[in-house]
Amino acid sequence: MNKAIIGVLILLFWAVPAYAKTKQQAEHIITVDDIVATMKEQLQLTDQQAQAVKPIIENYMEEEKQLKLQEVKQLSKVLTGQQLFTWNFLQNEQPKDKKKKSKF
Repeated sequence: MNKAIIGVLILLFWAVPAYAKTKQQAEHIITVDDIVATMKEQLQLTDQQAQAVKPIIENYMEEEKQLKLQEVKQLSKVLTGQQLFTWNFLQNEQPKDKKKKSKF
């Protein structure tokens, strides 16, 4: 598959779910600050602990994005465009409870 097609597939893989989520959900996107605030409240972290945790969470989220990009590149070599699109759609349609549990 040539690089232009892979680029388009990657763009679709990232843009379509983002658009769908924006249209479907009135709730906000979970950010690093949201996660740290939740940890601070539920674990009763001190300000110092919260500051120390933030870069760890930022690093995790960045690594997660990179892994997702690698997954798309590898899957695009095996799946058709329609299959890749459907797989992406199915991943983003998981019940919200399951997604939230996997974040912590």
